[in-house]
Amino acid sequence: MNFQVVPLVPVPFHAIYSTNQENGFTGHGEYVSDSGRISGKTTAIGEYCFTRLMSQKGANVVVCRAEENDIRLTVFSFFQKCISKFKMEKFFKVTYSPFEVKFLPFGNRVIFMAINGDINRTKGFEFTREVDYIDCVWFEEINECDSPEFVDAARLTFLRFFQNCSKVFYVYNPPEGRMHWANSYFPDMYKRGLARRLYSTWEDIRGLLNQASIQKIEDDKVKDYDYYRYWYLGHIISLKGLVFKQFTRERNTVKNLDKEAIVSWISWLIISGDGAIKNDATCFGALAVLNTGAILVLDSYYYDPLVENAQLADTEQARRICKWFVNFFKKYPGIERKRIVGTVDNANYNLLCVLQGTEEMGYFKWIPATDKSILRDTHRLQNLFHEGLIIINDDPSTHNNHGIDEIESYVYDEKTQEIKKNQKDHYIDMLKYGSFIYSNPYAFSIMMERNK
Repeated sequence: MNFQVVPLVPVPFHAIYSTNQENGFTGHGEYVSDSGRISGKTTAIGEYCFTRLMSQKGANVVVCRAEENDIRLTVFSFFQKCISKFKMEKFFKVTYSPFEVKFLPFGNRVIFMAINGDINRTKGFEFTREVDYIDCVWFEEINECDSPEFVDAARLTFLRFFQNCSKVFYVYNPPEGRMHWANSYFPDMYKRGLARRLYSTWEDIRGLLNQASIQKIEDDKVKDYDYYRYWYLGHIISLKGLVFKQFTRERNTVKNLDKEAIVSWISWLIISGDGAIKNDATCFGALAVLNTGAILVLDSYYYDPLVENAQLADTEQARRICKWFVNFFKKYPGIERKRIVGTVDNANYNLLCVLQGTEEMGYFKWIPATDKSILRDTHRLQNLFHEGLIIINDDPSTHNNHGIDEIESYVYDEKTQEIKKNQKDHYIDMLKYGSFIYSNPYAFSIMMERNK
């Protein structure tokens, strides 16, 4: 074999290329990387794991995410990019079922696992070759697990496959709430000397960032220093105020939309809904995925029984949603020819079933919104707002004003540091469900393939 892989390693991560013994461990080493966004931690640690895969026969890598659905487009995709980046295609085999990356010369593998929700998910993990061991375990976005017991269970499973050179990496952005388990569990590890901390910020990779990114970070620092500390430095601060500080009307709304011209920019449509089961509002939105990759919320339906003084049966609610949908098509001639997928909160599965049976909305596939996580879904919207990838049509003929009001008034509880309960969030939930489909096109493709 004649190849060379030389990653560009930011200074805070130089230690991972030293031995565990040089880093103060007597056996395997554990490393915590708890920093802000755009800090280089995922790339640095991921590329280290990639190089170790090729270090010697038997050196395997295990990569863990909380949920199965998060693997393909994140860590699995990362290794595919590494193979391409270092022009190593002929040395690797990539399989999708199950997700696996194999280094052919040694037979070493990257094994991808989801660990949340069941302490027995990693039980039964074994290797078939006597030479095999775990060289690296990479827990990515580990804070998304519901509790530390799932981390402990996975670590216990992997422990018997470690050698003295093995390294465990816990990588995450510190969550908003001080009471989140990750904000005490991992700092306690490195404070007690059980792990080494790898802390970095955007300043450590400044030379790799373009000027627009640097300018955005520096602007955020001036506008809201607490937000800057949390978002970019990973500081655990006493959060208060708005959840979606990233949302601005200048960046995330549009007025006077050219309804005819915009249709040519649309790739596909997501009809997303938050269907009430009690005395709550029901909200549906028409999310257009543009050729640019952004989501444009063209229109929305909003029914609040407290305002209207009447709770609707699902059949009547569906009838009104269908009427809204038909009128939406009339506003945008030609949009009916676009691919459409629908999703509704599984809490009101009956409404989804009724809509599937209608003439107006029953011809495209519906996916129940079952994969929900408040923390993960909120972070996704924060990132999409921040990057300008959600744009809301601020048109008085729509109900999007309800959504803008919700977003601009959605706040943290100053006592618990968590998102305040009992706020209006139906439009926000609609965006969460729709953006999940948007950010997981693989799931969307599966549904389309099944119905060809």
